[in-house]
Amino acid sequence: MSKNCFKCREEITKRDFIECPKCKNFFHLDCTSIGEKFFFLLDVEKRKKCLCDYCKYQKLPNFDQLNINIPTTNSFDVLDVDDEYAEFVTFRQKNKKLPESLPDFSDSFMSTNTHSRSLNLQKTSRSLPDDDLRDCLMIQELKEEVLRLRTELIIANKEVDNLNITIRKLNKKILEQEKIIKIYKTVSIDDVKLRKPANNSYNSTPLSKPKKQKTKSFKPDTRHSSGCVEQIKLKETLPATQPEKIVNDRSRFYAESLASKTKTSEGTCKYSPNRKLCIISSIRSNKMATTLRNHFETQNICHYRITGGGINQLLSGLQTKLEDYTLNDYCILIVGETDFNVSKNYNELVLNIRKALLTVQHTNILICLPTFKFCNQSNIYNRRIETFNNLLYSDNINFEYCYILDSNKNLEYSTHMFSIYNGKLNKLGLKTYLHDIDEFITTFDDLTFSENRRMENISNLEVITCQENRTDSQKSSFRP
Repeated sequence: MSKNCFKCREEITKRDFIECPKCKNFFHLDCTSIGEKFFFLLDVEKRKKCLCDYCKYQKLPNFDQLNINIPTTNSFDVLDVDDEYAEFVTFRQKNKKLPESLPDFSDSFMSTNTHSRSLNLQKTSRSLPDDDLRDCLMIQELKEEVLRLRTELIIANKEVDNLNITIRKLNKKILEQEKIIKIYKTVSIDDVKLRKPANNSYNSTPLSKPKKQKTKSFKPDTRHSSGCVEQIKLKETLPATQPEKIVNDRSRFYAESLASKTKTSEGTCKYSPNRKLCIISSIRSNKMATTLRNHFETQNICHYRITGGGINQLLSGLQTKLEDYTLNDYCILIVGETDFNVSKNYNELVLNIRKALLTVQHTNILICLPTFKFCNQSNIYNRRIETFNNLLYSDNINFEYCYILDSNKNLEYSTHMFSIYNGKLNKLGLKTYLHDIDEFITTFDDLTFSENRRMENISNLEVITCQENRTDSQKSSFRP
């Protein structure tokens, strides 16, 4: 059976109600002078003893039964006034004309109208409890309204603070995105995207442009090497059948070199041990440094380890370090994570790399791009690396001052190749990283050998044609 409030006549649905133990009626807490907080702070026994407002205010004293002493005589009659000072005392004069509704104010007024005054007093005293009840109810309602408005004001202030915080975060993100847009505009990434993609497996290296690489990497070797000049002079003195023998010897030497490459142990580099390698890195882990040295143990390696150094520190003194290196040697720059823990001007870093490497053109320089991280808080770090890689690759396409190896191409972005704890490369990821370096150098050697072989064949053909022209000229001179 549903319960209705005795005051507002509405159904009681919630648990915040009271049952008056005196009148046995149900009331909402909002319909009583008892506050909700005060009610729930009371014990269970005290809650049961709470009275409604009607029963509570019936305990007020009954003014009908009060004995009020009303004076019946004039107070001036009681006073003893001397005759000497009587002349200084003034008495109120009686009104000449009184309204018909008012009685005559005579000396016996108080005695005659005592009964009427008592009746009026009884009427006013009876109306007092109802007025007090209304006032208490209104005050309670106003207090609850004030509390409700205060809570709403506090909630609104908190929402305003939260909105201000989100606005600040969005403004920071907008500033960061504007900086990135400016960087992309300076490098003109849109022009880079319009270029045709390369068919080479190393898409991030200048090897995707074979014509320019041939002129850059092979012409200085054929022009300035003294052995090549002596070999050409020797070929001029040989008969016409000699070039085929030289070509066969050259192919046999190439086959022997390939056989020697396959005999090397697994886990180490497979190219010529006479080559010099200069590795400049900022590796902090000793285990990674030892695995790097063990991988190139068959080579004439020189490892410059600048722990925690940035790109500018790796490039310092590069020309003196590579003074004795030739085009058959390599300088491998392994870029670390130092410049990407905090945002920097990567356009300026790329300009510094270009200035430093344009002065070193007598050897092959390979830049290994920094690797990503695989962890929860690596999104900003990976975005910085991606920005730097795009800037360096697009700048190198225009100026061609080094070779670039995309270190992240063959890495699996999972815990299979990245550490669970710090998100860096684990052992398998490092092996894949070094395997990519080996594969790059071997493919470069194959291209170098094929190009040298082609140049030798061209020179041999020129020698043969020169000898044939000489013989033809001699025969024509002996004719009558």
